[in-house]
Formats: sequence, structure tokens, C-alpha cells
Amino acid sequence: TEIYTLSLHDALPIWRLLLRGQDEVDLTWTALHAPFDFRAEAPPGLYIPPGIADVHMEQSGRVTGTVRMSGTTYEIDGLGQRDKSWGDREWRTIEGWNWIPMLYGPDFTMNCTQLINGGRKYLCGYIFHDGANHPVTELTVDYGWDGLHIPGTSRIAVTDTSGLRLEIQGSATAQSCLYRKGLVIQESASRFETTIDGQRRTGVGLTEHAWHGGPPGLLRVLPRLRPAMRMVMRDRRPGCQRRPPRLK
Repeated sequence: TEIYTLSLHDALPIWRLLLRGQDEVDLTWTALHAPFDFRAEAPPGLYIPPGIADVHMEQSGRVTGTVRMSGTTYEIDGLGQRDKSWGDREWRTIEGWNWIPMLYGPDFTMNCTQLINGGRKYLCGYIFHDGANHPVTELTVDYGWDGLHIPGTSRIAVTDTSGLRLEIQGSATAQSCLYRKGLVIQESASRFETTIDGQRRTGVGLTEHAWHGGPPGLLRVLPRLRPAMRMVMRDRRPGCQRRPPRLK
């Protein structure tokens, strides 16, 4: 039997994730900055298009704890990103998105997002620096492809309300794929490099590239989905029971 516990402490700043079962997770996530609201804090004229979410927030944090897999225990001390959406999401009509959190250190993190609707790219996001969140005002994302909608490299140019402009180079370090009601979601763990205040800095993060492939798209990406499918089938074996997560 596997048991999940998700604990919330001090409203938004601290989360604890516990998993007890075949593998074990004990992680604490501590916020680095206040949550950024994509709708309420967006600059004039920038907004979330309909059908994706009514409200969306982002927050960077530090992650500490342990993960035990296949008998080996790993000590974790790094950075991570969390997000939360509220409202209706019309999965079958979403054209796609690029969701890219980048974490360079406790003093400098960001999320750059493009939401695609009606052939138009709606930009969202923020850069956390100098102790505050600064909304994104300009954003371009270009990929070098390693396969059908598989980002291998990325070039990102972003400007925020403080006037800060960054040119960022990214390279994928691992790949996985998800599928939801016609939407193919390619997850590319990535390493990013940019120049901040005259210093070259390296960060980590994720390039999440979603595109609407429909049933034909599912057939084209089936080989990529096999690892996730094997995990689902393993969890459905006789004797493998899951209890629903408990939120404290």
C-alpha cells in the first residue's frame, strides 16, 4: 500500500510531500518569493486567453529532503517551481503552450509562458530579482528540434517591467511525454545559461511544450508514452493499492 500526504504550512510559504510505499519521498518545499498571479499582476493588455484557466499563479522555492528509489536514498537540496490553475480548462480546444520555469539561484528565478489560442501567442510570466516579482512584457521562444515537437535547444529573449532584458540559451538534459484529450505535452528537463549583471550564470528548469495533435498525434507519439504507460500498468497490478492523498 502506498500512502501520500501533502501538508501545507503557513498558508503559501511551505509545503511538505510524503510518500510511503515501494519508493519513498520526504520533501519540503519553501517559497523564495510571493506567488505571482498571471491575471491580477499582468501588465495592461496582457491576459490569459479563454479556455485555459480563469486564474493561474506561479511560485519558485527551495526543495530539501530525501527520495528513496530501488533501495537507494538520494539527498535533495535544490530549487523547484510550483503552479496552480483555477477554472475551466478546455483540453480539446487548446492549441498549445510553452511553459518554461528557470531557476538560477535563490535570488533569481523566473517563469516565461506563451499560451497559444486562435493562432496568437499570449505571453505571461515574471522574473524574480532584487527581492521582487517583475511581470514579463516581451517574450520570444525559438526551439531547435530533436524530433517531432521535441525541443532539444531553446533561445529565449525576455524583458520585464523593470527594463531588464535577458537572452537565454537552453539545452535539454532529459525528455518525457504526456497526453491529455488530444494535447501532447513534451516535458524537457533543461539547463539554461544567461548573463545577469555582467556575470554568466547557469540555471535549471523545464521546457514544457504542448501542442494539439488529436488522435493522429497520439499515434505519432505512442513510443514516447511507453515509460508512463508502464508505470500506470505497474500500479494496477494485483496487490498494488493506493490510498488517495491526504491534504493537511
